[in-house]
Amino acid sequence: FVISERTSIKKLIENSIGTISFPITSTGEITNKLNIPSAFYSVNKNLDGDKIEFMKNTLLTSKKELNTWIKELI
Repeated sequence: FVISERTSIKKLIENSIGTISFPITSTGEITNKLNIPSAFYSVNKNLDGDKIEFMKNTLLTSKKELNTWIKELI
């Protein structure tokens, strides 16, 4: 679906059950501040969330992990 450029990102996130970001974007940080589940998705297996100082989101690195995370939300 298409979202108008005038749509507030904060309002969009407030009306979401969770967000998935491609590392590393502000969407995850906004979602964290609103206490909504958030994950970063990257197929880069070398990316280590434990070594990224500000990483507070779940790091998903496979399609299986992504599907499991989504199923847990719904």
